[in-house]
Amino acid sequence: MSRNTRTGRCGPALRRCLTLHQRGTLALLSALLPAMAWCYVTSAHAAPARRAAPTFSAPLETTVTRHLAVQVHVNGRGPFRLIFDTGSPITFISARAAQKIGLISQRQAQRPAMMGMRGQFVARSLQVGSARVDNIGITILDHPVIGVVSQIAGPIDGIVGFSFFSRFRTVIDQGAGRVFFTPINYLPRDATEAITERLLSGAPSVRLVSPRALWGMTVQELKTPKAATNAKSATNLNPAGVVVTRVFTGGAAQQGGLRAGDVITAIGGRWTESVAACFEAAANVEAGQTTIVQVLRAGKFLTLQVRPRAGL
Repeated sequence: MSRNTRTGRCGPALRRCLTLHQRGTLALLSALLPAMAWCYVTSAHAAPARRAAPTFSAPLETTVTRHLAVQVHVNGRGPFRLIFDTGSPITFISARAAQKIGLISQRQAQRPAMMGMRGQFVARSLQVGSARVDNIGITILDHPVIGVVSQIAGPIDGIVGFSFFSRFRTVIDQGAGRVFFTPINYLPRDATEAITERLLSGAPSVRLVSPRALWGMTVQELKTPKAATNAKSATNLNPAGVVVTRVFTGGAAQQGGLRAGDVITAIGGRWTESVAACFEAAANVEAGQTTIVQVLRAGKFLTLQVRPRAGL
């Protein structure tokens, strides 16, 4: 995909596409463990070019029910038509598809199952277009809502969720009918295991996140009146990110080229649409590790390289 396609064709609609939560998915699971689809848009580069990671793509269909659907191969079998859902924390397939793949027998597929759940398996591979993930957990689930959608939009055999697309920077170009995947170094935890553990432990769902290194800057939500006004005055875009309020002299942020007033939209390929998300992304960067930071400055998207430190 060309740079013009990223900034022009997707434009402001891109963020709406990626924050879209498809109707009729696992509402309870989504509430317990929200999915995050990370994307970045660039149009200018301030740092030396680095070797780009390969980008894969797949055709994207918009169904009559306004869901996004992709063709999927599991263990080399398929294709199966699945909804591509940025709001689902898990990937699941129907018993019918699982039988065709060979994960369960015909007898198991026809046997009644509580809430349509027939267990979880580790697939050798799951492929969407040219993007492939190996050893991925898949739940076999006959979800009633998927059944209803299938009656309206044609056969649907499940959902591609967070367990797949979180391995990539995912860009949805709904106008062009394609989805693009650039691999990132992120391995999501099994959502079913995490939810079960939380429910059984009875522990509050409070999680403390802290960067591993010193970045030498402070940030705040872009949604605050002053920050939002400053960002909008510099560009007609409506960016999703955090604004840098202070850069410490001699710190890693200053040496990497960050300035007060910059809007950080991604760190290491992960969106930073809130302070919590920014800390989450920074927590994946170790001291001394150079990472890519995407910023919006004076209406232009820039790519900087920052190396946080272990200490002063």
